[in-house]
Amino acid sequence: VDDDTTNLIVLEALMKTLSIPTEAASSGPAALKKIKARASSSSCCNRYKFILMDYEMPKMTGPETTHELMTLYNNDVIPYPVVIGHTAYSGEEEVMEFKDSGAREVIFKPTDRKELHRITTIYGCRH
Repeated sequence: VDDDTTNLIVLEALMKTLSIPTEAASSGPAALKKIKARASSSSCCNRYKFILMDYEMPKMTGPETTHELMTLYNNDVIPYPVVIGHTAYSGEEEVMEFKDSGAREVIFKPTDRKELHRITTIYGCRH
């Protein structure tokens, strides 16, 4: 989830090199809509396992979106996803805001393929 098209293109390309399918959203509300739609689907793949969430976006910040996502999970509306904060801000306040909202950890931009490999392996997103 990122409001910057270039960031989405780069992330999708990096995930493709790791053989991980992706689906992009350009805002918090768009991501929540996709997540809810997927959760209510009757297909075998009705949840996102892994979500990279940008920090600063219009309408809803990454932490606000993550908090809303965790509320849906806690109310049994959606299956539990792994949310990783993804930001250019490296300040302790931004990192804590993401973690307090429910993100498992935070990685920093520019995104590194090795870092994506590490977190997708740790959180069971690899095929």
